[in-house]
Amino acid sequence: QDTITLQLPDHFNLAVFVLILICFECQMFGGIFVGSSRERIYSKEFLEQFEAEHKAAFGEESEITLGGFPDTGTGWFSEKLAYKDWLEFNTGQRIHMDFMENLPKIIMTVLLVGLFQPLLALGYACLVFVSRIVSGCMFQKKGPVNGFFLAVPEKVLAAAITLYLPMQLLTDLVKEESSMAIFRG
Repeated sequence: QDTITLQLPDHFNLAVFVLILICFECQMFGGIFVGSSRERIYSKEFLEQFEAEHKAAFGEESEITLGGFPDTGTGWFSEKLAYKDWLEFNTGQRIHMDFMENLPKIIMTVLLVGLFQPLLALGYACLVFVSRIVSGCMFQKKGPVNGFFLAVPEKVLAAAITLYLPMQLLTDLVKEESSMAIFRG
């Protein structure tokens, strides 16, 4: 039976560990930034105003889901929110969704860069982990502009790394050798 042995570079495991923390952090952002305000904003008292309409559509035995599900801040229930509640809830949604939208790119960047430059991948992963917490909190407290500027270092480094990978692969192709740590003997 043929087997292939891959030798992962030193520090790659640390980058993957921080990546696991980032995935957990993203999961927690849903509860921290969205879930906490959802229960308060879409309270049982608030949802009572939709009860007759809901029962007419789904029957007398049907109940509105607590927390206003499936409304994600732009739906039927949200149209009746006070502006302050609407903004608070949608800000939390935006923080969480931005993280979720960028998570595949973060995962691929850490894993692929980690094969070439594991310390760079580790540094990037640590930057993402810390900057997501800081920018998320600033975004929630001070608004989108302040939170966005705190996310700039993460975005700039991600763009630089995204340019680095194809250049490194092209250099390897020209040299006819691999700089990927897993292929070095």
